[in-house]
Amino acid sequence: MTKRRVKEQVKISHTYCMIGGLILVAIITALSYIGVNYKCDKVNREIIILEQEKEGYQKRFSDEQAKWAKLKTCENVKRRLAREGIHLQSIESEQIVRLDIKPIFSTKYAMAKDER
Repeated sequence: MTKRRVKEQVKISHTYCMIGGLILVAIITALSYIGVNYKCDKVNREIIILEQEKEGYQKRFSDEQAKWAKLKTCENVKRRLAREGIHLQSIESEQIVRLDIKPIFSTKYAMAKDER
């Protein structure tokens, strides 16, 4: 009789261990799910905030583009120049000075060669 009781106790303890292990796995899985879900919600909130900021920046960018397009029109440029007292004249061919760069380089090269 004592042998039977020992075998039954061993079977019962294995069953409790199996049930305890399954409960432990279920708890770990549930906590992992809760942790991942919390992090995903946090990232989702950050994404929503960043998208709102992006929309604000896009609106500001389009407003600035429209403002610059308006400022760069010919009549606005002329009006601004007149307000500042700047008078522009067209360039005539007599006012243009052309320089030849080659003699400058050749004289420097010749001077460096003579110094050696």
